[in-house]
Amino acid sequence: MFYKNFPLRQIFFGFCALLFFTSHTFAATLTVTTTNDSGAGSLRLLVSNSVAGDTINFETNVNSIVLSNGPISLNKNLTILGPGPSLLRIFGSGSNLFNVSLGTVLISDMTLTNGFALGGGGVQLTGGTLTISNCAVGGNFAAAGQGGLGGGINASGGNLIIVNSTFNANKAHLGGALYNS
Repeated sequence: MFYKNFPLRQIFFGFCALLFFTSHTFAATLTVTTTNDSGAGSLRLLVSNSVAGDTINFETNVNSIVLSNGPISLNKNLTILGPGPSLLRIFGSGSNLFNVSLGTVLISDMTLTNGFALGGGGVQLTGGTLTISNCAVGGNFAAAGQGGLGGGINASGGNLIIVNSTFNANKAHLGGALYNS
């Protein structure tokens, strides 16, 4: 009989292993390869295609990115690691840079600049946990005519952690560098 040569126990463990490896998505490290705001290798596309737990880093030739298509939404556990604030600058272009609404997000080792919004000129945090580590947040603006909260970061919800970062020349009606409501 077949089962004498191939015990049910081996079939069971093989089936369990198959289920484990097909039902779990493992975190990956994704690399930004272009300074373009969209398309293959862009920060925006990698964030969109990432799964919870992924890490995004940058090739050494990527030293500035202008977000001309609006802010990037961060709504899952994600780590974005730059090479250092003097080596990578993320620029807004008529909007803030990042909107964080869910998950645990780490943004590290980059400059966040030239963001403009009604709230959170640089970053808008509405939920989840955001950690800004070893970043320079500067030259961002929250428009005063509509409330102008948090030139650098507006934390209207969620949890904000700042580690070893600088805030310089951010402007807003309330909270030039940071507003926490």
